[in-house]
Amino acid sequence: MISGAQLRGLDLSDAAMRNYDLTGTNLTATRLCAADLAGARLRDAQLNWTDLRHADLTGMEGAGLCGATLNEVDLRGADLSRCCLAETCLCGADLRGTVLAGTDLELACLEGVDLRDAVYDEATRWPLGFVPPRREIRLLVETSPPMLSSPGWDTSDRKEPTHNSSHRG
Repeated sequence: MISGAQLRGLDLSDAAMRNYDLTGTNLTATRLCAADLAGARLRDAQLNWTDLRHADLTGMEGAGLCGATLNEVDLRGADLSRCCLAETCLCGADLRGTVLAGTDLELACLEGVDLRDAVYDEATRWPLGFVPPRREIRLLVETSPPMLSSPGWDTSDRKEPTHNSSHRG
């Protein structure tokens, strides 16, 4: 537990901090490139100018990053799936290529955020009135057709669809 610590300006790249309690911690200008922060609690943490490129931030549900200050933060390529970013200030943040599937961004400040090449899904919650820029960001949709058969499954009683049209020839 590091809650409330002063870690400003440190290089914590590749750090294993899974499920750490970093509530209220000052991580301003800290390098956390490719750090494992899955499940960590960063509520009210200061992360201005922090480099979180390719960091694993998955599963930060509930308190996660709620209320954190992430101005000008670099989150390029980070996986923010199912993260709580509600009431988070992301002004000027670089979110290029991030995964926002199921991410809660309600009441977040997204002024000046770069969302190019980011992806989201229908479970992503945006601030009221925010419309994701379609030219910059992609909606993930279920594209795999349902499996009709699989090795070991008996599909011999499956009937072929009938058609009411007849061909004359």
